Amino acid sequence: ARGPLRRGDVVLVQTATDVLIKRIAYLPGDTISMPEAFAFRRVRDYFEIGRPQDGPDFMGRLRVPAGYIVVLGDNRRVSEDSRSFGPVSFKDVLGRIVNAPPR
Repeated sequence: ARGPLRRGDVVLVQTATDVLIKRIAYLPGDTISMPEAFAFRRVRDYFEIGRPQDGPDFMGRLRVPAGYIVVLGDNRRVSEDSRSFGPVSFKDVLGRIVNAPPR
């Protein structure tokens, strides 16, 4: 498939140690709000951090930086994904999987 990457696309991504197959969950400029942002607490320094809107939460909202995507595994309980290594640069996307089942 050609064209821009879209939320829900399944892609091959290069990490520091592996090539992984993951699904795009967030695109550049997207905001991850609480409570889901809590899952990214170990890698929050890789995101743009917004102010908490309501009350004193630990970090507020996270914004995906320009040129990056957030990928998650379909089996999130055991997946190594952006929650453990942060957003993925477009240059580390090796390709899109065609005919991947929708989530």
